[in-house]
Amino acid sequence: PRTTDASVVAALRERGMTVVADAGGDYGSWERELRAAADCEPDYIIDDGAELTMRTAEHRPDVFARLKGVSEETTTGTARLQAMSAAGRLPFPALTANDARCKHLFDNRYATGQTTLQAILRLTNRQIAGARVAVVGYGYVGKGLALYAKALGARTFVTEVDPVRALEAHTDGHTVGARRDVFPQAQIIITATGGMRAIGAADLPHLAHDVILANAGHHDLEVDTEALAAAAASA
Repeated sequence: PRTTDASVVAALRERGMTVVADAGGDYGSWERELRAAADCEPDYIIDDGAELTMRTAEHRPDVFARLKGVSEETTTGTARLQAMSAAGRLPFPALTANDARCKHLFDNRYATGQTTLQAILRLTNRQIAGARVAVVGYGYVGKGLALYAKALGARTFVTEVDPVRALEAHTDGHTVGARRDVFPQAQIIITATGGMRAIGAADLPHLAHDVILANAGHHDLEVDTEALAAAAASA
């Protein structure tokens, strides 16, 4: 949502391609666009987050049954496809580009780690040297975020539910702790779980004043902005 480039849409349509998305919009229009893509009755799907694959299964089961295969580029989408396969709901081959070593070892860790921090610093005009930065989730993306933040002089904290990953974060030199202990200290918190509501209503009382909340995971639903708005004294 909100990432479609109008000039790209126009260029593709000029070349005779069917484009079901337009610039702008919100989650409602995004849902309609995904269903419109399924209505095109594809033979193959090149997906991101398994978003189209899952909606095709739900809203166009006839099309889903005829699919010859899908490819997927993200950790989140790979996990979703694996869950579908385990449940016996994936009747066609799935190629997960995210399983390629050069994808998750390098793109997820170094590319996302660097560009996320660059974006945060450009948007906020904050200085990262000496800042207290907390990363939620220590997968490949979370590792990259913590790595670059530490290299730029930040004090780095990690919250992670998997005990082995938490131990890895500790061994990598980051301070590991529970949210209630880490969040009050953090000036910047970045989610990298690939899940939804990684920061929710229960976490808001633990946030420091003037904290920056950012997301580097699959989509911006990792931060519960509705709960944040409901708890805010002013917008």
